[in-house]
Amino acid sequence: MSDFVKPSFYNHIFEHSGRFLLFNGVSNALVSISPSDFNRLSRYLTAEAKFDLAESADFTVRKALGDLKNGNFFIDADCDELKLLRDRTNTFKKAPILSFTIAPTMDCNLGCYYCFEEHYPSRMSNDTCDAAAEHITNTIRQRGVRVLKIMWFGGEPMLHPEAVRYLSRQLIAYCGENNVEYKASMISNGTCWPADPEGARSFIQECRIKHLQFTFDGLPHHHNKRRRPLNKNTPISSFDAIAASIENVRGSVNLYLRINCDPGNYTDAFELIDLFIARGWLYPGSRVFPYPAQIRPHNTTCDFVHKGMIEDHQYNRFALDFLRRIAPYEDPAAIAHQAMPRALKSACGAVNPASLMMGPDGELYRCIADFGNSSLSHGNIHDLLASSRSTALFPILASAAPQMPHDYLAFDSFAQASCSACKYLPQCLSGCAKQQLETSRPGGNRANIDTFKRYWDDSLEERVKILADALLMTKPSVSYPLPGEGFSGDVMGDMASLGGAVA
Repeated sequence: MSDFVKPSFYNHIFEHSGRFLLFNGVSNALVSISPSDFNRLSRYLTAEAKFDLAESADFTVRKALGDLKNGNFFIDADCDELKLLRDRTNTFKKAPILSFTIAPTMDCNLGCYYCFEEHYPSRMSNDTCDAAAEHITNTIRQRGVRVLKIMWFGGEPMLHPEAVRYLSRQLIAYCGENNVEYKASMISNGTCWPADPEGARSFIQECRIKHLQFTFDGLPHHHNKRRRPLNKNTPISSFDAIAASIENVRGSVNLYLRINCDPGNYTDAFELIDLFIARGWLYPGSRVFPYPAQIRPHNTTCDFVHKGMIEDHQYNRFALDFLRRIAPYEDPAAIAHQAMPRALKSACGAVNPASLMMGPDGELYRCIADFGNSSLSHGNIHDLLASSRSTALFPILASAAPQMPHDYLAFDSFAQASCSACKYLPQCLSGCAKQQLETSRPGGNRANIDTFKRYWDDSLEERVKILADALLMTKPSVSYPLPGEGFSGDVMGDMASLGGAVA
C-alpha cells in the first residue's frame, strides 16, 4: 500500500560528536544517528519531491523512515505545514486553560534604570480582588476551564502581600471545590519577603506558589548601582536582601534567578554561578534555575536602552556559554528543558484570548509591557463585570465591544511573508506582537523580526547540541518534549531576553 510523504520543512540536521542530530521544529523530536545510518537515510531527508515510504526494499530503512514519520520528520505529501501550525495555534487558544496576571500594586521599592513601568503608589482593594475572583470564576464556568494559572506581578507584589493572600484564598477554594487545577507563580525583586524562613515558606505554601523569580543585576558592586532602594535609609543593599530571601525560600519552590545583562555587567554572570554554588544554592536537584536575560526596551518608557544594549550576536553567544556552564550543576532534565528549542503554540499571552492581566486599580491589559499605562488599558474589571451582568439580564441590549488600543487578539503570527517562509517559525511565531504593532518605535516591526531570526541563527544548532548532550548521547534514541513546564510560560530561558518580564 502506497504511503507518499515528503520531508518536513522544519527539519534541522547538525553534526555533533561524530554523529548526526535530526531535530524537527514542529514536534520537538530529536534523533541521534550514526554516520552510516545517516548515509542510508540522507537522500530521503533531503528529497525535493514526494516519495513512497513503501518503495524501499530494505526493511530496516522502511522501519527507520516510519519511525521518523512518527516524529514529524516526514509528513503526508499533501500536508500544508503552515496550515497545521495555524490550526494548532487556534486550537490552543480554545484549550481549557485560563491565565491571569495580577499586579496587587504598581508601587516598587527599587529604582532600576531600565524599568519599563511607570510606578505609582497603589494598593489593590478587597473590592477589586472580589471583582477579579468573580470574573475568573465566571470565566471558568463559561469556558469549562480545567487549569487556572495565576501570576503575581507588579510593581513589587510583596509590597502588598495581603491582596495576594486574600485573592489566593478565594481562587484556591473555588478550584478545589470544582476540580480545577490551580497553578501560581510570582515575579518579585526579592527584597520584600518575610525575614524568617518559616514566614516566607508559609506564604508560599498558603498561596500555592509553584514558581518564583528573583532578579540579579550582576555581582554586588554592579547590582547595587542598578537596583537601588528608593529609600536611602534602607539598612542593607538590595543584593544582600535578595540573598537573604533566597536562603529563606530555597527548597520550597522552583526558584528562577534571572540575571539581567547589559554591556557593563554581563560577564558577572559566570562569577554569580560560582557564588550560587559556594552558597549551596545550585546543585542537581536544588530547584534553583539561573538564567541570563538581555536588558532590552520593552516599551516607549525605556526606549533609550536601545543605545546601551549588548550587541545581539554577542549576547546570544554568551547565553549559550552560560547554559553550558551551569549544565554540570543542574539535573540533565532541567538543562534539557532550558535548551529545548520548543515549538510555541501561541506567540505570547497578549494574543491569547484565554489570557488577561489586571493592575491594582482593576485596569485590564493584554501585554505585560503595557502595565501601568492607562492609555493602553483594555478596560476595567468593575466595568467588565457590570457589562457582563447587564448582558446576562438584557442580552438584546448588549452593545458591541469598544475598539481597544493595540488589537493584540487580531495579531496574526502567520501574516508576515518572511515568517511564513522561515524555518524558525514554530520557535518564535513571528516574534513580539507589541513591537510589530508599534512600528514607529526603534526596533519595531521589521527589526523585531530580524532580532528573533538572529537569535535562532546563532542559537538553534547549539541548543540542540546541548539538548542532545543532556538526553541522548548515552542512549541514542528518539526523544519527545519533556513533561513539566518552565517559569510562567515564556519567561523561562534566554528567550526571555526577547520579550520576558523584568522584575
